Amino acid sequence: MDFVTRGTYIEKIRPFVGTDLVKVLVGIRRCGKSTLMSNLATLLSDEGSNVVYINMEEWGNRALSDPEKLLAYVEEGFKGAVCNVLMVDEIQGVREWESVVRSLVATKSCDIYITGSNSKMLSSEYATYLTGRTISFDIYPLTFRECVDFDKHYGRENESEKTFQRFLRIGGFPSLWRWGFDEGDSYMAAKDIINAVVQNDIMPRFEVRNPDLLRKILHFIADNLGNPTSINRIFNMIRLENPGVAKDAVYSYFSHLVESRLIIKVDGADLKGHGILRSKSKYYLADHGLRNSLLGYDAGALPGIMENIILVELLSRGYKVSVGDISGREVDFVADKPGGRIYVQATIGITSEEVFEREFGNLAMIKDNHPKYVVMLNPGAYSSYKGIIGISLIEFLKSDAY
Repeated sequence: MDFVTRGTYIEKIRPFVGTDLVKVLVGIRRCGKSTLMSNLATLLSDEGSNVVYINMEEWGNRALSDPEKLLAYVEEGFKGAVCNVLMVDEIQGVREWESVVRSLVATKSCDIYITGSNSKMLSSEYATYLTGRTISFDIYPLTFRECVDFDKHYGRENESEKTFQRFLRIGGFPSLWRWGFDEGDSYMAAKDIINAVVQNDIMPRFEVRNPDLLRKILHFIADNLGNPTSINRIFNMIRLENPGVAKDAVYSYFSHLVESRLIIKVDGADLKGHGILRSKSKYYLADHGLRNSLLGYDAGALPGIMENIILVELLSRGYKVSVGDISGREVDFVADKPGGRIYVQATIGITSEEVFEREFGNLAMIKDNHPKYVVMLNPGAYSSYKGIIGISLIEFLKSDAY
């Protein structure tokens, strides 16, 4: 099939091609894990590797759920004098799959790549099952630049501003951009993703008995993107409408939403003491389009939507992200990865001296030389201040400078 290659992820995986580490692709449902692995299979095959690719969701592969049959099938597909590659999509469909993988790792017979669903196991459990022989790659929905690539690839009108406005509204799930869904159909598709995670991942995995409570928590997060909050506050808000709700249930259900990757938790960081401030944690969604599908697009919610977009952009680029605190003043994002750190503030625009001081002034308090950005939807005349870069959201998302 005709798919767009997501080169950023391919380049992240390339250094580990041919090693004895099992490459695990993890992420929320329908973020593009299977397509990415198919892209990689084509690339490795073109480079001379012998690729055995198995999708366990295909009806014709149902017999391979037996571990002995799977192992026999794989070994039959291997060839001598070449690099053999094994790729298994939705590997949890194989009984005792970890024993099969461990056996193949022990014999050093192939280069292994897998994906799996949270309905049977959490991404954090792969390393446990395989005794530390894994390297995980977090896959996210499309960034803005990838949405531009999709529009170009599928021959659609490609005006950067028009694509950006669509991205603001519908988010970045690949299927929406592959098929060019309109806004209404995109929201229906995004709701279907939520339902699939709730019904196929969370409910069977954790034996959830109150899906309505699960959805109430998700709605609360969607309606409060980027607002500092706590699970206790969520519990108190829900208790106003549901006096009988148990605190333990709210805490457990919230944890399930995080583990299923519908919700992203960002911890706080003390920029002076270098400690973690869990009381300053903020919460976002795997994709801002999920928020709009649940609550409708609302210009009044743009500050939170902007933060969600920037967070996923940073995570997609390989940054580890926290919320900064310097003497009680907030820095929206502190982003670290090998080779560098950046600080980011997000705002609709500089509309007053108070807003200027909050956005530029908070960053000016940080006395180091790492790049600092104030990202604005409407930059106006503000471009820089004391070395702090003022930049529009669209230009920030397109930039190669960080």
